[in-house]
Amino acid sequence: MPTNASVIPTGLAKALSDKLYDKQRVATLKVERLVLEALDADDEQKIYRLVAELATDYATSERESARIGGLVALAATAVALTHINIRPFLPHMVPPMVSALSDGESKVRYFACESLYNVAKVSRGNILRWFNDIFDGLARVTADSVKTVKDGADYLDRLIKDIVAEQAATCLDCAPEAKHLSESNIAADDADMDALAGISQAPVLARGPRLAFSLEKFVPLLSERMHTYKPSTRLYLIEWIRVLDSVPGLDLVVYLPEFLDGLLRFLSDPSDDVRNKTQSLLGELLNEVRECVELQGMQQETTPDRVGLEGEEAGPLPGGSPHAQRQGDVHVEGRFSAESPQPYGYTYSSSGTPVSPIRAARAGASTVPGSRVEIDFARCVSILVPHIESNDQEIQGTALLWIYQFTWLCPQVIVAAVPTLVNAVLPSVSHPMPAHRRTAEDVNEQLYSLVQAAPDPVHRRVAKCPARNTQDGESKQLPLSSVNERPWLRPATRPLTPVTVTAPATAGAALASGQQPAASDAVNDTSSVVTTQQQAPPETRSRTGSMLQNAEPGSATASTVPSRVASPPPIQLRPANDEEEEKPQRRRDSNSEPPLLSGLTQLDISDNPEEYETVVDEPFNYEQAATAVMELFAKNVHEPTKVAGMQWLLLLHRKAPWRILTPEDMSFPVLLKMLGDSSEQVVKLDLELFAQISAYSQDGVYNGRMHLLQMFATDRVLLETRGALMVRQLCVVLDAQLVFCLFARLLLLPRFSEQTGLADLEFISIMVQHLSWVLVTAPETESLRLTLRRVIEQNQQSHGLFLALFGTWSHNSAACLTLCLLSQHYGVSAELVSVFGQLTQDLTVSFLVQLDKLVQLIESPVFTFLRLQLLDPAQHPRLLRTLYGLLMLLPQSSAFAILRNRLSTV
Repeated sequence: MPTNASVIPTGLAKALSDKLYDKQRVATLKVERLVLEALDADDEQKIYRLVAELATDYATSERESARIGGLVALAATAVALTHINIRPFLPHMVPPMVSALSDGESKVRYFACESLYNVAKVSRGNILRWFNDIFDGLARVTADSVKTVKDGADYLDRLIKDIVAEQAATCLDCAPEAKHLSESNIAADDADMDALAGISQAPVLARGPRLAFSLEKFVPLLSERMHTYKPSTRLYLIEWIRVLDSVPGLDLVVYLPEFLDGLLRFLSDPSDDVRNKTQSLLGELLNEVRECVELQGMQQETTPDRVGLEGEEAGPLPGGSPHAQRQGDVHVEGRFSAESPQPYGYTYSSSGTPVSPIRAARAGASTVPGSRVEIDFARCVSILVPHIESNDQEIQGTALLWIYQFTWLCPQVIVAAVPTLVNAVLPSVSHPMPAHRRTAEDVNEQLYSLVQAAPDPVHRRVAKCPARNTQDGESKQLPLSSVNERPWLRPATRPLTPVTVTAPATAGAALASGQQPAASDAVNDTSSVVTTQQQAPPETRSRTGSMLQNAEPGSATASTVPSRVASPPPIQLRPANDEEEEKPQRRRDSNSEPPLLSGLTQLDISDNPEEYETVVDEPFNYEQAATAVMELFAKNVHEPTKVAGMQWLLLLHRKAPWRILTPEDMSFPVLLKMLGDSSEQVVKLDLELFAQISAYSQDGVYNGRMHLLQMFATDRVLLETRGALMVRQLCVVLDAQLVFCLFARLLLLPRFSEQTGLADLEFISIMVQHLSWVLVTAPETESLRLTLRRVIEQNQQSHGLFLALFGTWSHNSAACLTLCLLSQHYGVSAELVSVFGQLTQDLTVSFLVQLDKLVQLIESPVFTFLRLQLLDPAQHPRLLRTLYGLLMLLPQSSAFAILRNRLSTV
C-alpha cells in the first residue's frame, strides 16, 4: 500500500496489485500518463519518486501480483520516458527486473523478460552497463522448463544481441547526475573498474568516460559459466561468444585462454547441435587467430613511413592515441547525443573512405585493426595439451588441429613446450582413426622440424659476483657475455667431444699367446686407443635414423650439410702405425677449446678462473623432453609411437649430447630393454642411438657393448631371435672391425664373468657362433671379410685383426675353423682338424651340425676364392688336407655328399 508520501494514488496502487492482468494493464496506462504529465511539467523529482516506489514497494514485493504489477509499470514508465530521458532512471529500473529473472514463480519470470525487453528496446546502448547481470539471468531463463518463459527469454536475448552488435564498442557509460548518485559510489565503481582492467590485454583509458560494455568485467563471468553441462545453456554461451567475436572493436580473441578449455569440453556434449556449433565456432576463432598473426606479420614487414591509399594518406581515427578508435567512438542518444563517429574496424583515408584491414596493412597503415592484438599462445598451448590425451576422439582431433596450426603461428612458443607436447602427441601417432593419426603425424613432423631448426644449447661465461642483497632477498650474478641472452639459464657441465678409436694392429698377440687382458685395458689398450680429436663436419641422418654416406670433401653434399642438425661424427678406425704421427696432433687438441664453446666470445679468465662459471642457454628443457619419451616406452605403446620416440631421442642427443643420455644416465636400462622389442625398426634405431651415445663418450663404446653382452647372457631367447640383427645393425652405425674387436675382448674379461655369474664357456661359445655366422654371411661385414683375406699379403692390419679374433673364436671349434679358412690360415686349419679327431668325446651333435653349416658356407659365394684355390693343390696342400679331414669327420649326410662331390672334381 502507498504511504503518505506516495506519488501513486490509492486506486492506482490497488489496481497494480490486482490478480487480474486486465486491471493491471489499465493501471500501467495510467502510470504512463503520470510520467508524461511529469515530463511536461519538468518535474523530474516526481518521476524519481515514482520509479523508486515501483522498484521497492512493488517489483520486490512478497506478493506475486504486486511484483508483476511493478514490473509492468516500470516498463510502461520506460516507454513514456523514451530513449531521450530514460538514462538517469535506469539504475532504479534494471536491477529489480534482473532480480526477477530468478524468481520462483514462472509468471514473474515471464513478465520480467517482457519488462526488461521493453526497457532495453527504449534505452538501447545504455542498458549495456548491466550487461553482466542480464547475461547471467538470461543464462538461467533460456533453459527454463516453462515454454512461455523460455520464449520470452529468447526474444530478450535476441534484442540484447542486436544492441551489443550495434553499440558495444561505441556507447559510453555516462554516470548519473551527482544529486542522484553519491561521489563515493562513483569512486568505488571506478576503483573496481581499474582493478578488473588488470586482466585485460586491451588497454582502457585511464581518465575520461569509459564504455558501457566491458569485456574485462564480462570475461570472468563467461569463464565461470563455461562449466555448465546443460545443452541449452551451452548453446546460449556459444551464440554469445560468436556475437561478441563478430563485433568490430571488441577483441574477444585476446581472452581466448579464458574460455578455450570450456569450448573444447563442449565437443563431448551428447547433443549433436552443441557439438556442431562448437566445432564451427572453434574454426572461426582459429581463423581469427591466424588472421591476427598474418596482420601483425604484414605490419612488421612494412616501412615505418606512412603509405598513401589511393593517393591519400591513411591513418586511424582522430584521438591522438592508437586506441582512440576503440575508446573514442561515442554513440549517445537523446539529450546527451553527439555526432556519431565512423564505426571501428576499418582504417580510413582522409576523404573518409573505409579501407579493409588487409589492404591497410599491405599499404603500410600505422594502425590496423587486429595488428596490435596480443594472444597468450603459451596459455592456449597449456590448455590444449591435456585435451590431446582426451578419451573423446572429437576433442582429441580438434586439439591436435589447433596445435598443428600453432606450429606455424607461434613456433617459438611451441618449441618451448616441446617436452609436454612430445609426451602428448606421440601416442596419437598410433591412433586407430586414420584422420587423427595423420594429424598427429603432421604435428610430430612439424615439431621435429622446429626442434631441428632451433638453435643448439649455447654456453656462456658468467662471473660469480659476491651475493648482493636485493629487495627479494636473493643474490644476483652479472653476466660478462651478452651472447644469446635467454631467461632459461641452467648450469652445465663441460661438453664432451666426439671420440676416435684407432684400429688394432697387434691386438691379438696377447690373446693368441693365451694371456687374458685386464679389465682396465678393455678399451684403453695401446693398440686401440680412444683419443679426443677435432673432427670434420659430421654426417647427417635421415628421419628414419639411417646414416647417410660420408660426403666427399669439396662436394656439394658436404657443403650443404648443416652442422646444427648433423649427427655425431662416426668412430673412425686408424691404422696403428699412424699412432706416432697422431701424438703431436692429440697434444695440440688437448689444449684446444671445446667444440660447443668455439663459436662464442671467450673471456680472459686466466687471472681468477674460480670467479667464473659456465651456464647454458637452451630453447627448451632437453632433459624433460628425453624423460617424456622414456616414460612413453614404459607404457608399452604401439610400434609407430616407439619409432617416433626413438627418432626424437636421436635428435635430442644430436643437439645436446653432453646434456642427455650420457653413459652414466639412469635411462640406459630403458634403452637396453627396448633392444628386446618386437619391432625390428625400433631395435635398429635403439642400436643407432647406442652408437651415437658411444661416439660422444670414451666410456660409451665399452659400456654399451658390455651391457649388450650382459643382456645376451641373461636372455638366451633374445640372443637367438635378435642377436644377429643387433650385431649387423651395430656394424652399420659403427665400424664392423671395431664392433667385432670389442666383442672379442669383452668376452674374455674376468669382469664380465663376475657380472654375469653364468657358465661363461658355454655362453662364449654360443656368442662366438652367432658372431661367426654374421661375419661370414652378413653384407655389413663384407669389408671385414676382405680385410681378413689380406693376411696372405702380409698386411699388418689384417694380421692384427686375425689375432684379435682368434683367441675368442677358439671357444667354438667350428667358428675357429671358419675363421682360419676365411683368413687363409690353412696351416692352422689343418692342425685344428687333426685336433678334432683326437677329441672324440667333443664331437657332439651340435658340433656336427655346425660342421654341416660350414660345408654349406663353403659352397656359397663367400668362399669362391677357396674353391678356386683347389685348382692348384700344389700351392695349397694344407687346404686340401683340411677339407679331406673335414670330410672324414662328417657322418654320411647331405653335407658329406656335397663336400665329396666337390673334392672329386679336383
